Amino acid sequence: MHIFSFNKIPCCCENPFLLYLLQNQHFSGRPIKLASKLSDATVGKVANVALGNGKNGRRRKVKPGSLILLRCGESEWTKTGRFTGWADPDLIREGVLEVEHAGRLLLSEGYEPDIIYTSRLKRAVKSTWTIVNALNAPFLPVYKSWRLNERNYGALTGLKKMDAAKSLGMEVVQAWRNSLKARPPPMKKDDPYFPGNDRRYDDLTEDQIPLTESLMDCMERARPLWEYGISREIKKGNNVLVVAHTNTLRGLMKVIDNISEEDIQEVSMPSAIPFVYKFDSNMKPLPPEKGKISQAHTSGVFLEKPGLLKEALRRSEEWNQVIPGSYGQKFETSRVTTLEKSLLKLKEDQEAEARYRDRMIVDPNDDGRLTLTSASNGDPAAPMEEEIDSEFEDFDNKTPEAEITLNIQKLDEESPGIVKQGDSKDPVVVFIRHGRTPHNQLGLFTGWEDPPLMQRSIPFYTQRIVPEAVNKGKRVLITSHENAIRGILMHLCDIPEEAMNQLHLPNGLPLVYNVKRKCITLLDDGSGQDPMEVHDFGPAAQYLFRPCELDDDFFRQMEEQVTNFDTGGKPVLAA
Repeated sequence: MHIFSFNKIPCCCENPFLLYLLQNQHFSGRPIKLASKLSDATVGKVANVALGNGKNGRRRKVKPGSLILLRCGESEWTKTGRFTGWADPDLIREGVLEVEHAGRLLLSEGYEPDIIYTSRLKRAVKSTWTIVNALNAPFLPVYKSWRLNERNYGALTGLKKMDAAKSLGMEVVQAWRNSLKARPPPMKKDDPYFPGNDRRYDDLTEDQIPLTESLMDCMERARPLWEYGISREIKKGNNVLVVAHTNTLRGLMKVIDNISEEDIQEVSMPSAIPFVYKFDSNMKPLPPEKGKISQAHTSGVFLEKPGLLKEALRRSEEWNQVIPGSYGQKFETSRVTTLEKSLLKLKEDQEAEARYRDRMIVDPNDDGRLTLTSASNGDPAAPMEEEIDSEFEDFDNKTPEAEITLNIQKLDEESPGIVKQGDSKDPVVVFIRHGRTPHNQLGLFTGWEDPPLMQRSIPFYTQRIVPEAVNKGKRVLITSHENAIRGILMHLCDIPEEAMNQLHLPNGLPLVYNVKRKCITLLDDGSGQDPMEVHDFGPAAQYLFRPCELDDDFFRQMEEQVTNFDTGGKPVLAA
C-alpha cells in the first residue's frame, strides 16, 4: 500500500500505474507527498479532476470559440472612391457610427470576444477602439499585425477609381481589382505611400514590404496568422474578433471554407457588419442555422442584413441637417448601464433600418461581389434575390526642502510634438499616468487588491519591457496607474522605498526617461511657466529630478573618437 497526499488530501493507492501517474505529476505546482490512507476510488476521482478528465476518465475537450470577422468602418478615401491599400486615411463620422452599431449587435447577440486581432492601419485600429468602448471591454488584448493590412494596390494607391478607369480603361482597372492573380503596377520606393518609409513597419524585412500585390498575394499573407495564431486561440475556446479589411478578411474566409479560386470572387465583406463563424471539435466550420443570413460559398452568418444601416445613416444625416442633434435623442435616458444604452441605441438603429428593409445599397467601391443566402431546412445556402457589387505620510518635518533643478526639453519648432533628446534614435521610456477619472476628481481611493507594486511592476519592466524593447533601442510609452509607475521609477531613479508614498504623479503629464543619460526630463509646453509651480510632485520630487549623469556632448565626443581610429587602432586625422 502506497500512501501519499494530493493537494493536502490524504490518499492511498495499490494500483502501480495510478501511483506512478500521481507521483510523477506536479499538480498546481506541488509534487506528491506521502500521507495517510484513502480508497482507490477516491484517488481515481481526485486524479480525474486534477487531470481535467470527465466521468469516464477521458480528458475533457474544450468547445471551440467563435470567430467574428468585421470590416473596419468607412474611411475618408472609401467615401471618395480611392484605391487605399496600405495608405492610412482616418475614419469618417459615418464609419465610427457603423462600428458603434456593430458593437451593439455583438452585445445584443451575446457575443463576448476574448481576443482581438487587427491590422496596423489607423482605420482598423480606431474601429477596434470603438468596438471595445461599445462592449465596455477596454481590457481585451489587441494584437496588431501587418498580415491583416489591406491589399497593396501599388502605383494605384491614392488614385480615384473612376479616374483610373477613364485613363487606363475600365476593363484593365476591373481586372486589377477583381482578378485573383493580376498585380497593379508596383509603386516606387520614393512614393509617398511606400510602407518602407513608415516606422510602424521597421520590424519587417525588405521582402515582407510589398510594392504591389494581387488578391492572392494578400490572401496568402493572412494565412499564417490564421494557422499559427487565430485558429489556435479559437481551438482553446476563445472567441476571437478580427477587425480588418475586405481582402484580408476574404483571405481568411477562403482558408476557412476552402473556397475555390473562382468562387472567392463571389465573396465580399460589407463594412461594419459582424460575420460569425462557429466550429465543431475538429475546427470545421458549422453550416449556418436555419433562417440566418449568410453569403454564397461560406459557412458564416451576418448578424444583420448588409446595406440597411448605411441607408438609415444616410437618411438620418439628412434629417439631422434639418433639425440638428435630432438623431440619437429619442432613447436617451438617465441612470442606465452601458449595456442598456447600447441596446436602446441598437433598437433605435433597427427602427430606422426597418424603413429600408427591402432595399439593398450597392457600393461600387467594394471588391468582390456579395451574394446573400438564407439558410433553410434542406439547403443551408439558398441564394437570395439581392446581389451587391463589390485602451499621507510626510517626511520628517526637520528635513529641509531640496532645491530641485528640472530637466526641460524644448519641442522642435519645425516638427511640433517631437522632442529633441540628443540623437533622435536615443532610446527613451515615456511614462504617463492615465487621465483623471471621477474618482480622482472626488479624491476617492481606487485600485484593486494585489501584491505590493514592487512585486509586479518592476519585474514586468526588467523582464519584459527592457529585453523586448529598451535593449533593442525602441522608444517605449507606458501609460498606467500611479502606483505601477511609481514602482518602475523607484527602480530607475533609486528612490528610497520609504519615500515612495511622497511621490505624486500628475495625471496626463509625460515623464521622459532617457536611458543613456539616466534621468527624467519634462517636455516644454511653451507656456514659460515653472512646472514645479504648475504641478505637485510631492516631497519626493528631489529623487525624481536628479541631474543627468552624462550629457549629449560626452556621447558625441566618444563617437567621434571611435570614428577617428582606423581598424588597426591608429588615429586618423580629419580632413
